[in-house]
Amino acid sequence: MRSGNAEGVFGPVKNPWSYSKQYREKRKQNLHFENEDSDWLITGGSSGGSAVAISAFTCYAALGSDTGGLTRNPAAYCGLVGFKPSYGLLSRHGLIPLVNLMDLPGILTRCVDDAAVVLGVLAGHDLKDSTTVQDPVKPFILPSLTDVNKLCIGIPKVTFSFHYFLNLSLTKPQFLH
Repeated sequence: MRSGNAEGVFGPVKNPWSYSKQYREKRKQNLHFENEDSDWLITGGSSGGSAVAISAFTCYAALGSDTGGLTRNPAAYCGLVGFKPSYGLLSRHGLIPLVNLMDLPGILTRCVDDAAVVLGVLAGHDLKDSTTVQDPVKPFILPSLTDVNKLCIGIPKVTFSFHYFLNLSLTKPQFLH
């Protein structure tokens, strides 16, 4: 499946946005496409089939296997919400891992509220998965717009120092002592 989901057994998974009016109009302006079948958008990851199913309104929500963005990338490519929960929040029973400690089931939905509902249904202890949380999980309630002033958003300092170091290393050699 790879990162584009274009090498499937039954052919590529085509993004439903390939058939949108805006994309078709843009395609008419670009004359470099030789035939209709060669111009389509990828779904962006191995969970692309799940993303297409939601984007095409054939289901309410879907699960995918997320190692390093393989649920979240298709969600972004298809205009959806992709969510990778914290380790232990959802059961990994039945998931075939690519990287054991990084693979988690991811949730794909059309909006954040739907993702919270699905997470509330799936989260919790599973007897068949010893890595799930043992304590009962509290309901997931999204803050309303009136509660936004109570939110606190933190950005780690290392984010800025790493980008600063990267920019310096691209301009001239730097030595750290």
